[in-house]
Amino acid sequence: MKVVKAGLLGGVALMAVSMAMAADVATVNGQGISDAMLEENVKANVAQGQKDTPELRKTLTEELVNRMLLVQSAESSGLTNTTEAKVSIEQLKQNYEAGLAINAFISKNPVTDAEIRADYDRQIAALGGANAQQYQLSMIVMKTKIEADDVIASLKKGGNFEAIAKERSVAPSKPQGGKIGWVFPAQLPQELSAPLAQLKKGGYTTTPIEVQGAWYVLKADDKRPFKAPTFDESKERIRAALTQQKRTELLKQLRDNAKITIN
Repeated sequence: MKVVKAGLLGGVALMAVSMAMAADVATVNGQGISDAMLEENVKANVAQGQKDTPELRKTLTEELVNRMLLVQSAESSGLTNTTEAKVSIEQLKQNYEAGLAINAFISKNPVTDAEIRADYDRQIAALGGANAQQYQLSMIVMKTKIEADDVIASLKKGGNFEAIAKERSVAPSKPQGGKIGWVFPAQLPQELSAPLAQLKKGGYTTTPIEVQGAWYVLKADDKRPFKAPTFDESKERIRAALTQQKRTELLKQLRDNAKITIN
C-alpha cells in the first residue's frame, strides 16, 4: 500500500514537472519563453493572414529566442538602467495598460449598428440629403461693400473672376484666383449657402453678401448632384469615429472623477 502511494505521489510530481516544462517552448540561458508568449505571436500572425502551421511556429519560436538573447544582452550591459530606457519602458507599459482600459470600456459599451445608422443618417441630412447638390465654388472677399459693388460692376462688364480675385480679394484663396473647391451649401454660413444654392453653373452673385464684417462675391464654377456613399460603404468609417467618441467619453468620466494637478 505504501508503495502504491509512493508511486501515485511520484506520478503526480512527474506530471507537475512535465506541465511546468510544457509551459515553456524554449529556454535561453535558463530563462524561459512561455507557450503563452508563442500563442500570442501566432495569433497576431494569423490575424495578418498567415496560416497556423508547424513551420510558422518554428519560425516564431526562433524569433522569440533571438529577441530573448537581445534582451539579455541589453540587461547584462546595463542598457536598461539608463533614465531614457526606464522612461521608454514605462511609456510602453502605460500605453499597454491604457489600451486595456479603453478596450474594457468599449467591450462594455460597444458601438451598436443602430448608433452607426443614426450617425449615417445625420451626416447625410447635414449635407442636404441624398439629393443635395455640390458646387465648385470661387469667391472674392472685400473689406467694404463699396469695393464689393465695384467688383460686381467689373464682372458685369466682362471682367475675369479669377483675375480680379488674384488682384483684389483679401481671402486666403486669393493666390488660387478665389477657388475654394467642391462644397455643399450646408457647409457654409447661412448667409452664403442660400445665395450659392440659387446659382446656375458659371453664375455669380450680383449683390454683395456681408458675413462678419467682410463682403463676399460668390461664383459657381460648376455644380453636380451629390452621390452619397452607401451605408455599407460608410459604416466602418463611422464605427471608427464613434469608437473614438467612446474613448473621449471614458476620458471625460475619468477626468471628472480625478484630482489633477498640472505644475
